[in-house]
Amino acid sequence: MTSPLNTASSLLCWSNVLYVVGAILTLGTSALVLFEKRLAGKGVEIKHSVRNEVFFVASAVICLAGTCGAIYFGGRVSDIKDADLAAYKKTADGQIAQANEDAAKALSDAATANQKAQEAKLKAETTSVANTSLKIELAKHEGQEHEAEAKLATQQEQNNQYAHALGLQQQTMAQQMHVSPELNNAQIDAIAAELKPFAGQEVIMHRTSDTVVGRLGSSIANAFLRAGIKFPSYSNDIDQLYQGVSVVVHADQGHPPLADALSNALMRQGIPVNKVAMDSIPVGKVALYLGPQ
Repeated sequence: MTSPLNTASSLLCWSNVLYVVGAILTLGTSALVLFEKRLAGKGVEIKHSVRNEVFFVASAVICLAGTCGAIYFGGRVSDIKDADLAAYKKTADGQIAQANEDAAKALSDAATANQKAQEAKLKAETTSVANTSLKIELAKHEGQEHEAEAKLATQQEQNNQYAHALGLQQQTMAQQMHVSPELNNAQIDAIAAELKPFAGQEVIMHRTSDTVVGRLGSSIANAFLRAGIKFPSYSNDIDQLYQGVSVVVHADQGHPPLADALSNALMRQGIPVNKVAMDSIPVGKVALYLGPQ
């Protein structure tokens, strides 16, 4: 952001330029008039023209504008500098006064401290009871210091244990994230494209409570939505130990076409699939069980 001083200084510079340009034009016009007068004095006929008059008036106007601008903006620059100087002096005076006040307070505090030290020294030298009290107080402080060090060591040990546990937790989360991939948008579109012929059919979904498994389940559910596959039941089964991705159908009833299409679509995206048959699954239905690998 341009300051008022910079603006005024720039305008003052341009005013000076106008003044110099006007002066040069005026000098040139005067020289031209003088030249024509000499020619007239030698008997050379000079045709009257308003050109020289126009040049002369224009030069004078430019010179006048430059002069007025230099006077005005010179005053503005001077006023701004005076105001800045006054503000600086005011700030400096305040800082000097504060420094003097701080110095006086420091001298007063030092004098008070010296006085208390002298009193303590005199009391220690003249009173043996006071010496004994000081020794007892010193021993008390040393005991408190040892207690504080013991507490600090205990706290540091707790912090180290917490950091170790946090590291193990982060390592476990990283391993889970590695073995339970999350589908990207292109993979979701590819699965949806393979399942669109089965739009309107249903898949029963179950998953463990792991966060990374939940992300995988959400991305598969997104593919179902894009393909028009319904999943009226999507349960988060706490304390269950599902392993990997399993496509489950009713036992001894064959594989519905949707089950095979779902298994193939997931495996084509790099996700291993277990094909399972269970009596608990309704006949003709397909279920999807998700857990960590």
